[in-house]
Amino acid sequence: TTIYLEKMERGGLFDKLRDSLDDPVNWKRSAKIMAMSTIGSAAVMNDSVVLIFSAVVVDLCVRHKVANSMPYLLSLATTA
Repeated sequence: TTIYLEKMERGGLFDKLRDSLDDPVNWKRSAKIMAMSTIGSAAVMNDSVVLIFSAVVVDLCVRHKVANSMPYLLSLATTA
């Protein structure tokens, strides 16, 4: 799985996900994360969605200087 994640990073998948989930408003960003993880888990396995999206969610929290990223990660885990 590490090799696949590295290929996805080089291919720009994470950048596309980051751009589509990014929003300056916190609740909109959280809603986008929940919607995309729900759609993603319907298409592929839940574990894969959480594995791929968790790096993107943490990066978005760092980018927006969110003090606690736990609500975003919990919304990702519960909707996947």
